[in-house]
Amino acid sequence: MNNMLTIQNVIDYIEEHLAEELTLANLAKRAHYSEYHFHRLFQYFTGNTVMSYIRNRRLSAAAVLISGTDRKVLDIALECGFRNHETFSRSFRKAFGIMPSELRKNVALPLLTTKINLAAALYEGSQSCDWRDEKMNYKLVTLPKIRMIGYRLDTTTDNGRNREEIPAFWQHYIKNRLWENVPGKLRPDVELGVCTTTAEDGTFGYIIGFEVNASAPVPDGLVEYHIPETEYAVFTTPGASEEQFPSSIQRTWDYIFSEWFPGSGYEHAEASEIEWYDERCMNDDNKRMDIYVPVRRSGSTVQ
Repeated sequence: MNNMLTIQNVIDYIEEHLAEELTLANLAKRAHYSEYHFHRLFQYFTGNTVMSYIRNRRLSAAAVLISGTDRKVLDIALECGFRNHETFSRSFRKAFGIMPSELRKNVALPLLTTKINLAAALYEGSQSCDWRDEKMNYKLVTLPKIRMIGYRLDTTTDNGRNREEIPAFWQHYIKNRLWENVPGKLRPDVELGVCTTTAEDGTFGYIIGFEVNASAPVPDGLVEYHIPETEYAVFTTPGASEEQFPSSIQRTWDYIFSEWFPGSGYEHAEASEIEWYDERCMNDDNKRMDIYVPVRRSGSTVQ
């Protein structure tokens, strides 16, 4: 669990330095990870991007001080890491729906972001699942470049929205038989769910579609997406029933980030993640699929 401990150390550091300048680059350097690997790990363990978590903690700390003291709002804003009153007030209103000065007129504090304790969260999660004892085999492969056509959803990792929106997106796709609209399929029996690289604010695209030939046109309402040649670590999900299949997929993602990456000698590369659905998904009681995670050797130079 070295990854979890490293991220917790960063969280502790953030808490002690809220008034100072905190950047993704500096925090990643402190964790001894590449920026993108650190970015993805922080999202996985906390459900928020690094900068979103910092902003929410600063605003929450400020809200407590505004509600519980008579100090000037500007002094509190500066102490909590904001550079000026205007930026602080705008962020405060966006987060809580009221201006800082209005908080002193209300008895109840707004819903605050508390400091994350990953050890406690891990313990709670371990009481309701048994996947942490599983050991999954993987293989390293290099996929040649892929041209795909499909349907795109823009979503975000913040507050776990992607975990709700992507399954709903799949349900809409299947219900409306949207796969029939994709032309020029090279592998008609292989459906791809592709996550584009995640931006610093947590936004990314999720595309459901197929690898297609070079001349296939892009129908209205669909998108074209190119995946360059990339090295992947490939994991196969445990066999599961129709009802358990979504949980099996999420358990595998959990295993990759919390169990496999530590000690693997690899980091998450800044490239697309791929979910590979083929004829194995047609089984009633033994559904399986593959997860392709882009990787690079830890400490290698990003070109």
